[in-house]
Amino acid sequence: MSKQEAIRNAASAVKAHGFSLPADIDKQIAGLENPQYRVAVVGKFQVGKSTLINKVFYGDKPLLSKGHGIPTTAVATDSEYGPESKLEVFDWSNTEHTTETLVKTVSNPTEDDVKAATVATATETRAELAKKRARVRIQVPNESLKGYTVIDTPGLDDPNQELLDNTTWRIIPGADVALLVVEGDRMLGDRQLGLLRKEIMGRNGISRLMILASFNPRKMDQDAEDRKAILTTIKAQLASIGRDNIPVEMYCFDSSIEDIMSDVSEIRMTIRQFLSDNALPGREEKVSNLLRAEIEKDLVEVAAKLKTIGSSEADRATLAAKVETEVARFKEKAERAFARFQDEVKALNDDTMHDVDLAVEAVFDKFYAELAEKETVDAMKKVLSKAESTLKSDLQDKVSIISLKLKSEIARFVEKYGNEMEEGRRTWNVFVSDEFQIKKPVAAKIPTIVWTALEVGLLNVILPFGWITAIIGHLLVGNAFNPAAWLVKKEILREVGDALDEAKPEVRTQIMQQIDAGIQKTFTDVKAAMEASNKAQVEAIRSAIAAEPAGSGDRAALESAKADLEAALAAL
Repeated sequence: MSKQEAIRNAASAVKAHGFSLPADIDKQIAGLENPQYRVAVVGKFQVGKSTLINKVFYGDKPLLSKGHGIPTTAVATDSEYGPESKLEVFDWSNTEHTTETLVKTVSNPTEDDVKAATVATATETRAELAKKRARVRIQVPNESLKGYTVIDTPGLDDPNQELLDNTTWRIIPGADVALLVVEGDRMLGDRQLGLLRKEIMGRNGISRLMILASFNPRKMDQDAEDRKAILTTIKAQLASIGRDNIPVEMYCFDSSIEDIMSDVSEIRMTIRQFLSDNALPGREEKVSNLLRAEIEKDLVEVAAKLKTIGSSEADRATLAAKVETEVARFKEKAERAFARFQDEVKALNDDTMHDVDLAVEAVFDKFYAELAEKETVDAMKKVLSKAESTLKSDLQDKVSIISLKLKSEIARFVEKYGNEMEEGRRTWNVFVSDEFQIKKPVAAKIPTIVWTALEVGLLNVILPFGWITAIIGHLLVGNAFNPAAWLVKKEILREVGDALDEAKPEVRTQIMQQIDAGIQKTFTDVKAAMEASNKAQVEAIRSAIAAEPAGSGDRAALESAKADLEAALAAL
């Protein structure tokens, strides 16, 4: 049986026994037939999202506006294939944002037409536009768009959270795959990693994604080795959060750069291949996960109704008390396990602090040694001019390694905690099996909790290197250059050495603060996972017990529903 057949059969089983499915699940199941796949293009503002869509999907006639230093796009823009170029503007026709109305159509639109429908500069105007406008659709006769709706979204770092809620965060759950566009000169930041862990890669989010690192040779002073190092760092970050299956490609639109994708047709082919391989599985996985959760809830409700057939109010009160006793017992065991988990993770702190101390020392010493090797002031000037980027990059590499080591240790404790949770849950499972006789009692598992110190972003470390500016000022400004003072190599080294020694404690402190924040976030995630465990099933049981019991004549129908739902769940 194919995945689609299993999904359709499961949905039919749910409805055949009187249960309903949320409208969005019905819509997504219907969308498995002759699908028009939705591709969300996401990333910070001015990172190159619009340029990518313009070049890859619009060719010689760019239509999407590019940013100019501030967030401007306030509306999600759909790009689709159509026999003629056309722009359609849809506004919300109700306050619940569930129904949209076509308010404007423009034939052969220009970039200015699209800009007028999607862009605003003033903060208040942008928020109002995002609230009013449902979407904008552009249709163009470009074969590369056939079968796909490519959605340009406002930047992830837009300061207006309400605007993002009305646009980007609304779009992501409905997309089948995503293209995450990032800067080609740095590693992933905290917002991007958070996006991968939750909004995109969560239970109801997108399961298939490609990262495209945008390199701009006019803005980024990098050679092939630098670009290779950036890609390696991004891949290490993805591995550290359990997402090493995400493909990462770097691209630019300058054919003189030969070590990365730089030809539009090559970029288009790579993206199309990714979409071809992932859009259908991505949609199937999403629908299957949503459907599974609904069936789990329906199944325990049916089992609870079977249990209460012919029972008195006193019988149901006794059963309800049993349920609450088992829930309380599970929570008590879970709390104890969580406390042990916290203690074990906190015990890693001393070793981590030692590793950070060694990393900062090594990076600063390496920089000083490379500076000391230079024979001339000009050579030293070159090293100093790149001091901040060099030190930050080396620190990021070192902390990546520390983070991977720490993540591995924490993952071990999470697994141990999860096993203890399973032990604690066993009593609940036995209770469900005995009392409600579900063939395969469904109990939500603690999700894999992954963590990395880099999630909060070393890019947030403020390197206390004002001394670089001062020294470079002396070295580079012709009138201030004093050969008698600055040609003495050891004088420069003394100044730099003193400044590095002074900066070390502050850098150590900032890194440890970020690591501590990452650990605290891990605790929050694990705690939330524990508290959410079995919640839907428990609530379904409580609700069924509290309701008026079914009559004895309903037994055969309920037993049939139970068998069919169990079979549907197993097939998914």
